[in-house]
Amino acid sequence: STDVPPLPSLTSITIDGTSGYRFLSSPVSGAIYGDLLDELWTQGSAGSDMPESSSPNVWTWNNSWNALTDLATDNYTSGSGVLVYVFADTDFDGTDDLPVTLTVDGTQNTSPVTIATNANDWNLLGNPYGLAVSVNQLLTDNSVFHSTVYVWDNAATAYKTHNGQVGDLQDGLVSPFDGFWIQAGADGNSFEFTEESIVNSYGSA
Repeated sequence: STDVPPLPSLTSITIDGTSGYRFLSSPVSGAIYGDLLDELWTQGSAGSDMPESSSPNVWTWNNSWNALTDLATDNYTSGSGVLVYVFADTDFDGTDDLPVTLTVDGTQNTSPVTIATNANDWNLLGNPYGLAVSVNQLLTDNSVFHSTVYVWDNAATAYKTHNGQVGDLQDGLVSPFDGFWIQAGADGNSFEFTEESIVNSYGSA
């Protein structure tokens, strides 16, 4: 049989649909928020479109929600998830602009990626690669975590779930640029994204 050639790692994602929450991740880590979110309306943090007198719309999670303070200098940790409230009017001119394409430049993360997590708690993680990752393999590699991942679907305003065997998350894959929730057990102090978890697919939006 002929091997399928590997797909190129994605460096961009299209955000379409309506205003609402998106749980994102990035295949590039570091001070990349300004670059990644450049096409969206951002507010409430330094370097955003409206830094003063506005509520923030970009958060990370670490036992509680933490608004970004500076889009230019805040560090994105590979494997983490980011919550963004996406305004369909991305330039605040009264006209909806979606779809838009988010692109991030820089050196892509290489496997394995390990991220510190909070034991006995929910953790907002994210696909650290430009290819899809298998929920089944993630759970196999991280057996001290509860066996369900939750990926938010803005169009359905509901979570899609998968436990490695069954679920409504298509093909049991977490797509590039997607964040997800997973609950850690008592020993869940770190989560690893192995090379084995990477699938030659982009998953489904």
